[in-house]
Amino acid sequence: MKILLILISVFTFTKCGLAQQDYCDFETSKVIYFGAYTGSFDSARVNPLPNSVNASGFCGMYIRDTNLYDNMKIYPNSKLVDVSPYATFTSLKIKMKLFTSAPVGTSIKLQLGVKSDDNYPAGVHSEYIATTSVQNGWQLLTFNFWQ
Repeated sequence: MKILLILISVFTFTKCGLAQQDYCDFETSKVIYFGAYTGSFDSARVNPLPNSVNASGFCGMYIRDTNLYDNMKIYPNSKLVDVSPYATFTSLKIKMKLFTSAPVGTSIKLQLGVKSDDNYPAGVHSEYIATTSVQNGWQLLTFNFWQ
């Protein structure tokens, strides 16, 4: 499936329980680091359209490469513990704030894997999918466990 990639995103993942934990707000909270990516990435970009979805002053901006499938590696600074509640259709969900020029209905895939194996698909152990609902504006994507 062709993926039209993210232009600007703020990564917000749901933590166990009802609370949420921001893994990166591009201002003060950053418990992840960005690894290899195929396009270009600016982690100190001024937010192009602050609103109720993302009122932050800054965000990350990713500009896709000419590859058919773009990707960006994101690593937590510490080991994740008991992520099994995310691997169901009814439990906790992974969420991401996203600003993109991609058409409404574009599929965004989030694949989780082991840091020591960047080979696809060997290093991937789970896949989550969400679909864009807004073009040229912020939206909150909720990823569902896919496979």
